[in-house]
Amino acid sequence: MTDSNKIHKPLVTLGFQETDFDQDELTSDFFPNKVGGKPVSSWLSWLDLGNLPLNSDFKCDVCEEQMSFLLQFYAPWSDHARTYHRMLFVFCCQKARCHRYRVFRSQLPKVNDYYEADQEDRRYEEGFAVSKTKQDARQPQCTFCGCAAPTRCGNCRRVHYCGKDHQSRDWELGHREQCKQNNHTLAKRKAEFHYKEFLIVCDDIEQTPVVLVTNKHTNQDGGQDDGGHDEDEVEDDYESEEEEDGETASAAPGKELALREGDSGNVTMDHEALENYQDYLAETGKDNEFSEKTFTNLKDRQLAIFKQTTSSDRDQILRYCRDVNYQTLWVSEKNVPTDSDIPCCPNCNGERSLEMQILPQLLYFLDIDSNQVSSIHDIDFGILSIYTCKNSCEYDNKTKGIQEEFIWKQDFTK
Repeated sequence: MTDSNKIHKPLVTLGFQETDFDQDELTSDFFPNKVGGKPVSSWLSWLDLGNLPLNSDFKCDVCEEQMSFLLQFYAPWSDHARTYHRMLFVFCCQKARCHRYRVFRSQLPKVNDYYEADQEDRRYEEGFAVSKTKQDARQPQCTFCGCAAPTRCGNCRRVHYCGKDHQSRDWELGHREQCKQNNHTLAKRKAEFHYKEFLIVCDDIEQTPVVLVTNKHTNQDGGQDDGGHDEDEVEDDYESEEEEDGETASAAPGKELALREGDSGNVTMDHEALENYQDYLAETGKDNEFSEKTFTNLKDRQLAIFKQTTSSDRDQILRYCRDVNYQTLWVSEKNVPTDSDIPCCPNCNGERSLEMQILPQLLYFLDIDSNQVSSIHDIDFGILSIYTCKNSCEYDNKTKGIQEEFIWKQDFTK
């Protein structure tokens, strides 16, 4: 194959769960990639610490309640001085009837009021510290939700809140005991508002495009001709037994997807996801609703591509890539956006492009316990695709330190 015929393979950053981490390294000073957060630890590690958003900025447009923080990803661009530091924040509403997700962009130049100019390079050095001047320029965060906190506990004067509602909720979670015993190291109880907190570790790979073929062409020598392509091919031959019987099989929802084994359609017996799946069935009582046929129904071509692409790293929870040749993943042929579905940036009116995708495998690692079983459905999704301003423009409203971008939620075909 000549160089001109080689398939370009975009470099894709994969994100994975890491539960073994130093809690201090989930704070803003380390520019972390993380999921969730607790009020007793770092919670929401904002980038622009002098212009914190209000809790009202994250209201669900359906139920009008505050959305929960899902994850953040550090994504600096070398394109502009203004994007030397850059972070994406994703929020979601936990209510079943809403199914709302929102994404925000935050960015800062290398020289700013809150971080040292060499902090990105020196942050892990022993003895490194941010100056008092930059520490003093940072705004206090609400200990419950992480947003701007104009008030503080009237008793201890050490804990800040965005308002009376979150102060009351935090009091019930354990601040009452902290105040009475004058001991702020006492652990608080976990709130359903907060998702399990863990670090996201990354690994870069070259993405090999996947194509589906019905059958291979026969060349002049009577052999099979692969067309000289360097793509991974998936045979278009996956009719399920249920369809042969005249019934339509439903595609597997997000909780089952990580259980697929390679390209065989078999259920894995040695992957830790199997245990998580069994726990999910036990909690939801859906044991009788799914069978092995559920796993082998790959009638949807986009789902087959998704399966093939992620089969070698089934624990990945996100994929980050700005390359225009990146093969966007979908879990269904339905509800795939067109260019006209992606709105322009409301700030500069420029085009948006795909920057990151959040995969349904994330749902396994949130560890929603049995008394929150309804939330398993509330935040269910097939894949979340994040589109951002191609120019990562300088947004006007700097008092909030964030600019909303666009997120497309695709569900599995039922």
